[in-house]
Amino acid sequence: DSPFVRTLRNWVEQGGGVMLAHDTAWFMDSPFPEVATRAIPKHSVEAERHVVDTDLKVVLDHPALDGLAVGTQFTPEFRDHMIFRVGPKGITVIENLFGDPVYVLGEVGKGRVAFLGQYHGYRNELSGAEKQAFMGVVKWLQGD
Repeated sequence: DSPFVRTLRNWVEQGGGVMLAHDTAWFMDSPFPEVATRAIPKHSVEAERHVVDTDLKVVLDHPALDGLAVGTQFTPEFRDHMIFRVGPKGITVIENLFGDPVYVLGEVGKGRVAFLGQYHGYRNELSGAEKQAFMGVVKWLQGD
């Protein structure tokens, strides 16, 4: 492991929280493979790695989603997202309409990790269910 990965893992193991989103979560080797690693999309693909023009939906009731109900569907503010392969310590809370994991959460040591496949607020401010999910994850990463 690189010094960066060791430092990041130590931070989380001691109780910190980290969010790895969109390209950051996809291009580098996962520093938390037990939670998630990148996956290669098969549906509605652009530039080999982006899933484009599909809604996302909540698939698991979880405190990180700040009360969003299972089945809640929303159109992301940005048109593409990345997908992940869920590790043994990861859970999918939001997926795309093809069933690919887009929000994967996990606990490592005393801390928390979130892999989010979206760009957030790239062109416009977040709103609605997308904002609720994103801000809920940010709060969840802070711990109890």
